Amino acid sequence: MNRVCWRLADLASQLLERDERDVVCGDLSEARATGPQALREVVGLVWRRQLLLWTEWRPWVALATLGVPLGLLLGATAAVWTYTDAIYAWLYVDNWTWAYIQSPGSRLELERHVVSFAFRVAALTSASWASGFVIAIFSRHAFWVTGGLFCLAVLGAFAVTMPTVAEQHAAVFAVTFYRVVLPPLAATMLILIPSIWGMRSAFRL
Repeated sequence: MNRVCWRLADLASQLLERDERDVVCGDLSEARATGPQALREVVGLVWRRQLLLWTEWRPWVALATLGVPLGLLLGATAAVWTYTDAIYAWLYVDNWTWAYIQSPGSRLELERHVVSFAFRVAALTSASWASGFVIAIFSRHAFWVTGGLFCLAVLGAFAVTMPTVAEQHAAVFAVTFYRVVLPPLAATMLILIPSIWGMRSAFRL
């Protein structure tokens, strides 16, 4: 338990400035603090520092003009695209036939959908990475809160905007993968992970 608390305290200290983090960790080591004591002290300091950051204008502007709007936009876009891609995935994967390749017209249609899918994936991941990067740059050390609210906005918009299953598409979403697994998987892989990656890249700068 002591080692786990020290590990958590070390992770929490990453939210502090490097010089301050070194001083705090050094003081705790010299005082021979236990794991729970170190965790309590570090979390308390981080909490106070985060509150102090929100007394400035920059995090609020980043949240109001970037975090929430971009999260809603990306989440809503991903929901609509995921619904469409689920239909074509069911058509071409679950109901595959070599006629899609043998027929010139069907082959051209398949190529068009593959290119369109690749473009949507590239567009969403790129936009998500850029959004995370810009949010972190503007928020500075408050990006943990701003980024968290951005992710909540993404998930909320994704859940609310997901189209209602049309009667003609009932067979598609009767499959558990397309109904249960694909939506959260798409939101995580195409938005959340790239945006967090962008935030980390900005933080390292």
